[in-house]
This record gives sequence, structure tokens and C-alpha cells, in this order.
Amino acid sequence: MIEWPEDDHLTAPAKTALQRFKKTAAAAELEEDARAWRFLSWARSTEAPVRMRLRSDDQDEVTFTLESSGGWLVTRK
Repeated sequence: MIEWPEDDHLTAPAKTALQRFKKTAAAAELEEDARAWRFLSWARSTEAPVRMRLRSDDQDEVTFTLESSGGWLVTRK
């Protein structure tokens, strides 16, 4: 499951970027994961590259980058 940031902590561009990320298969995969995933950082802009970095409760990290081509790049640590 993903622990999403509270809306009152987000700027309008950050809300838009997170809404876009929520629609991805990668976000759905983390939502279905039994582990809790927390944001280390999220996009503050909608201009590419848009990055979201999350860490699981067992310290796995994943970065999602929306590139200017429109594709998402997933990097796991």
C-alpha cells in the first residue's frame, strides 16, 4: 500500500503530478503490495522529468521518473 501525502501539504502542480502517477500500473502494483510504501520525495512540478521516490517499510527504494517522451522509468534500489 502507498501512504499518500495529505492534500493540504501539496501545491497544485504536486497534486497534478501525483494524480498522474496514481493512474500508472506501477502505482497500482505498489498499492497491492503488502508492505507500506512512503514517499521520500514527490514532484513539485508537472514539467519533465517528474520524479517520485518511495521507500518500503523494509527499506526497499524505488524511483519513478516521467520522462519528456511520456514514458515512465522505474529504478529500484
